[in-house]
Amino acid sequence: MANRVYLELAKQAGDNEREYEWGMACELWLEAASKAPESSTDRYWALLRSDFCRSRGREHSMCFIPETFDQREEKREALRGLSRLNYLKDN
Repeated sequence: MANRVYLELAKQAGDNEREYEWGMACELWLEAASKAPESSTDRYWALLRSDFCRSRGREHSMCFIPETFDQREEKREALRGLSRLNYLKDN
């Protein structure tokens, strides 16, 4: 079960997404990911949402600090983690 801090940050991030505030949503999702348990679905989801918001911001010509190596690695780990969770769920 997710903790309150994660849930509040995720709610704020979602609210910002609905308002097309991609930069703020990106940052809030990253912060939410840092509050979620390691290797949890919530952490993976928040990392992927952050990446989505960063991409949407770029599509709308917003200026973002370039993605760091660590952020790229976290995104890859999030994708691998979700794949593992889906595999375990299906088997």
